[in-house]
Amino acid sequence: MTYEELLADIASKNYRESRTLDTPYAALNAVVELHKPLDMISSSMCSECTSDEETVSYPCETIKAIEQELA
Repeated sequence: MTYEELLADIASKNYRESRTLDTPYAALNAVVELHKPLDMISSSMCSECTSDEETVSYPCETIKAIEQELA
């Protein structure tokens, strides 16, 4: 699943109407927005997890966990 597809799923009418509160939706969307991919020449890295000391590929473990729970 791409970053854009994941955001689209979270924003979909089906997903939003299946929840009783807006708070979980807003929190989940905020996390996905933080962990967006930074496109590099040959791959993507997570903008939130990557630091000067470490490069973390996208999707990172956070995005993978969200995708797994939404599946």
